[in-house]
Amino acid sequence: MTAPLVVPNVLSDAACEALVAAASNATESVRSHQLLDALGAPIPNSRRSDEVRVAAEVLRPLREALAPLTDTCRTHFATPDLEVLRPARLLRYRRGDAISQHRDAGLDVVAGRSGQRIVSFSLLLSDPRDFTGGDLIGYGLHRIPGFERLGKVLALEQGDAVFFLSQMQHEVTEVTEGTRLVAIGHLGSWLD
Repeated sequence: MTAPLVVPNVLSDAACEALVAAASNATESVRSHQLLDALGAPIPNSRRSDEVRVAAEVLRPLREALAPLTDTCRTHFATPDLEVLRPARLLRYRRGDAISQHRDAGLDVVAGRSGQRIVSFSLLLSDPRDFTGGDLIGYGLHRIPGFERLGKVLALEQGDAVFFLSQMQHEVTEVTEGTRLVAIGHLGSWLD
């Protein structure tokens, strides 16, 4: 498996803090959907976070900062036809929120178009000192035979992004104090 790509300082602390403030003042959020089992049934309590809805204008600096990284990902993951399938959106994890082990691989349907997710990303907007827990853990990253199932924390500082193959199993551990805000999205190939 290709190693995740960590890109430091995608956004400045000030830009991150502006997005955190916008998320704090947002009047609309939607509880994330539960993960599905092999039969397509929701797994209770498997995903606890909110998607925070803010105006597209608020997200423009974030999307502009991420756009040039698509070329970097094409090279790193040796996938020349990567495109943004699902633009960055904000996820908020409060005390008690987490997401169980899962893979992002699958289809995205955006504006009536279907695309295969190949690379996922997470960009930490919160200052890591403002929350406890909430670790992003990737699995299958240890190269020691027999230890491939151990998880590895993908540690980020405020403004850093990590890009990883959507087929990589990962989770976010429970936030025990504070609030963790991230921008997430997917790169892939359109099918139509």
